[in-house]
Parts: sequence; structure tokens; C-alpha cells
Amino acid sequence: MGCVSSKNSITSDSFRSYTLNSPDNFGASSSSAVRRQGHSPRYGELKGPQPSRLVPYQQSLVGVARWPDQRFNRDDSPHQMAYGQSFYNKTRELGSEIAEGSVTNFHELWGKAREWRANMASENAHVFREERDPNTYKVYGTPLAEQYAYVARKLADRNDLETSPSQYSLPPTKSLQIIGKINGEKIPLTQVTVSTDKNADRMQEPYLSIRQRGFDDIGEPNQMFHTSAEHVPLIMQHVEDLYRKAIDAREPDSKALNTLAEMHWWMAHAMPDKRGSAAKTELCVRSIAQARGMDLGPMKHGIVPDLEAMTMQLKDFMRKYESFFEKP
Repeated sequence: MGCVSSKNSITSDSFRSYTLNSPDNFGASSSSAVRRQGHSPRYGELKGPQPSRLVPYQQSLVGVARWPDQRFNRDDSPHQMAYGQSFYNKTRELGSEIAEGSVTNFHELWGKAREWRANMASENAHVFREERDPNTYKVYGTPLAEQYAYVARKLADRNDLETSPSQYSLPPTKSLQIIGKINGEKIPLTQVTVSTDKNADRMQEPYLSIRQRGFDDIGEPNQMFHTSAEHVPLIMQHVEDLYRKAIDAREPDSKALNTLAEMHWWMAHAMPDKRGSAAKTELCVRSIAQARGMDLGPMKHGIVPDLEAMTMQLKDFMRKYESFFEKP
């Protein structure tokens, strides 16, 4: 998902109009991405991408947001499938670069993912290249409306949310605060607030008038507040450590997948860039998997991984991570 400032706007990376100016071609698999497949890796050496186990239709769903609400799901539209195929091809290209050692750390991998995502944007490509400034205080939020509304519905009946008293004669709200821990330090991450009124509508009164008066946060009955950018440098440093674990060829794939799940969770909460962090995160995770010879299937219908991460504690996300993927 793209992060947005706490204004009454809705954005989604998956519904951008893509310009396919990536060197990847639909249905193509570059020779460089699989040139290691005949090579028997030595102990401690990554396999690199192997012959794909995914049929073309599955490849075209990789990296595509498969919204649970059919009113917004467009995973089978031609431009989305072309985007997914390009996404998949890029994971194999980057997986080869990781295995060969030309990508040496997560920072480099993120830079390549950032450039790919910016090149796929048909407009405002520069925003996809811009980092959130950790030294500038700005609240980033996403209203849980339209394609995001299902998140509020999922949370409404959970019993692990904290209820807050009513404000401005509005119904009370319930909130979920995700906390991470790095080297013993607790870090406040994503916070989600939902109205106790399940019928609350941001486009109806009194919410519409409240926003028009400039009280954007109060005027959103259901909203996700993203991790403060001040925490991004520490999270990125932690993810670098996880990257080194994930590319350790001596570790079994099952353990590596747990590490990839942890990376995915932290990066989903970090949202380092102003736009497109969710796509870049999934691209990086899948590229590391490809470097290990792991050809992960597309996400199952209804699974949007960054939103799963933002509403789950780390241990729960890691436990469920493998079940998010379709089987090849």
C-alpha cells in the first residue's frame, strides 16, 4: 500500500495505471535469471533461481494486490497481469544478482526495487523514489475505506483492541497498537483505530463536516496510522541483519522462510518511502527467495501481505506466513 498523509485521500499502488517501460517482457524469463540452474552449488553457496514451478497465470499474479472485496479486485485485468509478470521476472533477475554476489546487502536490493517500482509508475514516478524523512515530524495515515474497508471489518470483532472514550459526541473507538522490539528496545509501529459503530461512514455526517473543518484524524472513523519515520533507520539496520541470515545458504529453506517473514513484517511497518513501499518490500523478499532457489507462488486471493503484517503481532505473522502463498 502507498502511504498517504492524513488527509481524506485514498491511494493504492495496485490500481495505478502502469507504463511497462521495464526491460522485463511479459512471459519472458531472462537467461541471466536462470543461468545458474545447471550449476551444482558448493556448500554455503546460493542456488540462484531455478526453473520455474509456476504456470504463466500464477506468475502474472505475483506481486499483485488480490483484494478480498470483489468490487475492488482486479487481479485478472490485463494491465495487472502484465505488472505481475514484470514483477515476477524482476524477482528472478534480482535473485540471480544476489546469488552471484553483485547485490551485497539489503540497502542495495532496496535501491533496485525502488528504481523498478518508480519505472513502473505512469505518473509521479519521482515520489516512488523519495524516502520518508526521519527528521521531519509528519503523521502518515491511510483511511480504511474503499479497498481498505475490509481491514476495519476484520478488526471490529477482535478482543485484543483497546477501547477509547467518545470524543466530540462520536461513538467510542477501538485501537490496535503494534509494538516491535529490537535489541530489547520497544518500538511503536502501526496503530489502527476503528469505530465501535460498524455502520460509520466517512462520507456521511458528522465525519464529512469534521474533516472539512480541518480535523482529518477525528473525521476518519476507521484509520491506520503508520510507523513514525524516526524509527525507520533503526528498523532498516535490523533488516540488514536479517538479510544476512536470509542469504545464508547453510540454513535450511524452512528457517530462511521464517527470516523472510520477519523481514516482510518489519518492512511493512517501516514503510521507508513515500510511495510504493509495500510492492518494494514484497519484491525484495521474493528476490531473496529466488536467490535461494525458492519459487514462491502468488499470494492467495484475499491476502494483502502488508495489511496482514500491520494488523498482526510478529509471532502470529511468522506462524501464518507460509499459508499466505498459493502452492505452485
